[in-house]
Amino acid sequence: MQKLAKQFLTLALFALMIPSTLRAQIEWSDSLMWYRSANKLKATTDYDVFYVLPTCVFAWEDRQGTKHYNADPMNPEHRKAWRLSAELADTIFATEARLYLPYYRQATFGTPNEAAYKAASDTARADVINAFKHYMAHNNAGRPFVLAGFSQGARMVTELLKAMDDDTYRKMIAAYVVGYGITAADTMPHPNLYMPGSHVMQHIRMATDAASRGVTVCFNSVAKVEAVNKDLCGMNIACINPVSWTTENRPATLLAAGASPQKDDSRFPYGTAVVARSKDVPVTVSVNKELKVLVVDGLDVPRYTLPSLKDMFPEGNLHLQELFFYAEHLRENVKLRNRSK
Repeated sequence: MQKLAKQFLTLALFALMIPSTLRAQIEWSDSLMWYRSANKLKATTDYDVFYVLPTCVFAWEDRQGTKHYNADPMNPEHRKAWRLSAELADTIFATEARLYLPYYRQATFGTPNEAAYKAASDTARADVINAFKHYMAHNNAGRPFVLAGFSQGARMVTELLKAMDDDTYRKMIAAYVVGYGITAADTMPHPNLYMPGSHVMQHIRMATDAASRGVTVCFNSVAKVEAVNKDLCGMNIACINPVSWTTENRPATLLAAGASPQKDDSRFPYGTAVVARSKDVPVTVSVNKELKVLVVDGLDVPRYTLPSLKDMFPEGNLHLQELFFYAEHLRENVKLRNRSK
């Protein structure tokens, strides 16, 4: 505990000492650049989870008034914004595994144009690739691993799948791409992105069941198809139902009629994090096979609408709730895929 307190004091002092804390590059051997998992020293199985954070930071100005469109891992406010996402990932994906979660210079909300967004995304991608390389070289020790990410983090997981070599891929239990789409172009060869090593195998293989290894789990949820965010998943080719673990369009029950919703998470800043019914009917999840999205029926939809983010997530879009809705299903699935051979 004293060591952890000292690290955060160092972080705060560092942020106060320099006018702009956005680094030109990140030294991944620095322990401050990694989330300290509560489970890290309690791993009960011999596998790891490498998790990539979603977008949690808005465009910001440094003390000179310079606008930045990448988060600053040394900024205490940005760390605070990441905390809930990191803790949530820890409790879903890494309950029995070692968690490696880098604090990277993710692209922020509020990029003003396509050029700024591309530049910010390129920086974020380079950070994630380099963090993963460091993890493989210095922490993995030959263990199997799970890749997981949500939203921007899910996109970065796809970038890792495109870049990794075959020997690394063979160690992968599964990849979880939640809240972002996978396109046909993602599955094509990308020689300009390759890490050193052999690149013969197809690394993006869509999950179609609950137990297969080496596959990619991908889904995006809406309460009505008109609410699909096309920037996130408009050209998506992959969707699996995380309740039934099939790709068929049969509805699976997320919350039975008469069942009580779970207690809401008071830390969640975007309305409600629980499954809330509009009336006493079951809440079900089914795959829309044409759009490759999950459609959740029976919800009290207005409870999930945020005026401040309605341009990105219109009424009926459930992007912000996805990890909360399917937390238990994902938690058990990670364990199952690890046990499968």
